[in-house]
Amino acid sequence: MLVNAKLIYALLIALALALVGASVQSYRLALEQKDHAKTVAKNEKEWAKLYASSATAAQELLARYQSQTETLQKEADNAKRQRDKAQADAVANADTGRRLRAELSAARARSCTTSKDPAAVDRSQAAGPAINLFDYVQRRLDEATDTVAEFADRSRIAGTACERSYDAVASP
Repeated sequence: MLVNAKLIYALLIALALALVGASVQSYRLALEQKDHAKTVAKNEKEWAKLYASSATAAQELLARYQSQTETLQKEADNAKRQRDKAQADAVANADTGRRLRAELSAARARSCTTSKDPAAVDRSQAAGPAINLFDYVQRRLDEATDTVAEFADRSRIAGTACERSYDAVASP
């Protein structure tokens, strides 16, 4: 019986130690769960702050992008208006050159037909090829001038539009 009592006491002591161990482990687990809950709450607050600041930054970037896009569109429209005006000016200049050449041809024709003096007729006939050459050279010069002016106008308009666009986008 003594052996049974010692065995029962040993079992009771082992059970008590197991219960104490389980209680300690349960207490540690509760502390860890509490710390974990605090960490999760802290992280959620930090994530919320980061999300809010990211959303604000994204909205600011989007607003800046929209502003830059509007500015670039205005510059493109302005450059198009300048180009159209330069083309209209070039057409007007070409028309003026054609009218001047027509007047020169008409004056040459009048001088040849209205002169009664035979010496004047000979001079006008001799001057005919020179006037024709002058007319040809003037026409070619007008064409070359129109081409160079058109290129220069387009280059100037594109360059200034590019500079203004860069300044508008590069500035904060």
